[in-house]
Amino acid sequence: MTTDTRLVGTWSLERFEIEFQEDGRREPSLGARPSGRFMFTADGWTSSVIAAEDRRAGSTDAELAALMRSLIALSGRWAVDGNRLTIDVDISWNQAWTGGRQERFLEFRDDRLDISTAWMPSPWHPGGPIVRVVLGWVRSPSACAEGSAGG
Repeated sequence: MTTDTRLVGTWSLERFEIEFQEDGRREPSLGARPSGRFMFTADGWTSSVIAAEDRRAGSTDAELAALMRSLIALSGRWAVDGNRLTIDVDISWNQAWTGGRQERFLEFRDDRLDISTAWMPSPWHPGGPIVRVVLGWVRSPSACAEGSAGG
């Protein structure tokens, strides 16, 4: 496994979709305009945070629980083998992921990137269809390209 230099940098989330295997239909899962960043360093570290559209501050237990259900975050070591991304998770929003390995599939298109899960029974529709999650990313401009100091 290697680090794929095409992945190095910062990516901004454009879409977070659930794709249904039986008909290819896709539905936005975190709203039409979720936000997120995925950062990959050349020395093999990654960090990502994704938030659903229209999150609101909370103070009650129910509101705080809803905030947790609308957020995804992780960090860890990354490597690529062909089109397979592997992340050895060291910190995560979902403690079940921490200390484990997450595998995803990559599809590059110029400055755009789709990252998808394997096909699986839908956790959103128990006993229902086979789905995968597809995240659409666009490469964020570098700080130097934006004319900021230090570049």
